[in-house]
Amino acid sequence: MASDGKIYGAQADVTAGASFENGRISRVDPDGTGLQSILPMTGDRGVFATALVETSPLAFVGITTIGGTADAGTIFRMQQGTTPGQGTLPSAVKQSGPKKVKTTKGKVKLAGSCAGGSDFKVEFRVGKKGAFKPAKGTSKWTLTAKVKPGKNFVFVRATLPNGSTSKELKLTVIRQ
Repeated sequence: MASDGKIYGAQADVTAGASFENGRISRVDPDGTGLQSILPMTGDRGVFATALVETSPLAFVGITTIGGTADAGTIFRMQQGTTPGQGTLPSAVKQSGPKKVKTTKGKVKLAGSCAGGSDFKVEFRVGKKGAFKPAKGTSKWTLTAKVKPGKNFVFVRATLPNGSTSKELKLTVIRQ
């Protein structure tokens, strides 16, 4: 499992005419949902990736069986979120104020910041399941979340156009 909580892997897709016929790098949530193809294996990277190792947060090294000198394979590097034209993830998503908030209202406003990065959006969801919704702003963000009576968890993350995500910030909201 990678530092963002997702599972990354190399696939050899040899279906003639497939959009990723030279293989691809994909990621999936640990529960098996959210499968995404994030990098086709083409050109200088080589083809038919067979191994992938995370060397630092969201930075990977892999090997291919074809490509490079004499078509003997290559070693390639992949940094999630730094594909040219795709932006970069912030180093951290932080909240302004405590990570545990108490309220008597059905809606709570939360705010925070993101350090560094470019071309990303900030999004959130209440609970472990369901779709993420956009927050307002990026380097300084705000959100308004609907909460139920009792303990609620609000997850906040940064997302790039290519689907790469930052580590999620987990906030606790207790509605009394």
